[in-house]
Amino acid sequence: MIQAYAPAFGDAITETVVVPDRTIRPGTETLDGVTLAYEKADAAEAGVNLVIELPENRVLIAQDLVYNRVHVFLQQKEMGPWLAHLRRFQEKEYDFVLSGHGLPANMQALADMAGYLEDARSALAASSDVPTLKQHLVGKYPLYRGEMLLDISGRYLYGT
Repeated sequence: MIQAYAPAFGDAITETVVVPDRTIRPGTETLDGVTLAYEKADAAEAGVNLVIELPENRVLIAQDLVYNRVHVFLQQKEMGPWLAHLRRFQEKEYDFVLSGHGLPANMQALADMAGYLEDARSALAASSDVPTLKQHLVGKYPLYRGEMLLDISGRYLYGT
């Protein structure tokens, strides 16, 4: 897959795959005096997402659970579990939300992401191909970056 994207990304994409050699499990640990709370978020952007909280610092490292003003990589049409994870984190209070794509944000990023996923759910129900999906989502979110993520999503959603 790396070779397929190399022409588009040039030197910005790696030539090798790095495989992790450590497993992080849900729970907490303290590193250099900073408490990290690891949570598993299933069936969201990926089959399994790692979300990290720094509770004492009121920071949520949402990773790919949240995209901040960037179009979303969609590989399935079911948004229910992803939305449930977002609602769960919205019940807490963070000063900073660090998304997998986009600039650091605040709690509003969680609500914005949930709104985007609701719109994506509707767009997917009304679309049978990438151009139609893009028409819906880019039309609704014209200032969002990363439109090509919707093109990449097409491989998973429509086989194109």
